Amino acid sequence: RQAGFSLLEFMVVASMLAVFAGLLLNRLHYYQEVAEKTNMEVTVSALKSGLRYEMARALMAGEKIDYQRLARENPMNWLERKPPNYQGEFRSDAGALARGAWYFDTPNRELVYLPELDGHFVPDSEGRVRIRFRVELLAGKSSVDIATVQLKVVEAYSWF
Repeated sequence: RQAGFSLLEFMVVASMLAVFAGLLLNRLHYYQEVAEKTNMEVTVSALKSGLRYEMARALMAGEKIDYQRLARENPMNWLERKPPNYQGEFRSDAGALARGAWYFDTPNRELVYLPELDGHFVPDSEGRVRIRFRVELLAGKSSVDIATVQLKVVEAYSWF
């Protein structure tokens, strides 16, 4: 009688473990990308809340809401704490920035997120992997009235 595994049995078990490890790593990468997308969406939600807070603060103080100022301002300034992956304001293309980061494009007045994990991300119309947001003025009842401002996506994106 033989005690232990034969070489063939060991190879079968090792190959099964390799297949399972490969499947696990593939799913892990998928869930990491889902987590990154969720984190980005939570940050956008916090920015929208910050915008509402800025407008409510002005109303509570009896001030007129300066919609033009809000539309020019960097939305990250509305947060109590900026995200750790926020890189700052840039006057030119921030192509050298690390992926998985936020930055504010000052000439275009756009807040940009550069996804790190983009396996399920469809690049924008310029072929770049980025998501751009801008504060937009929304017209009121007449053509000169401003009803409110909103943080909106510049170009619709597809991520999953």
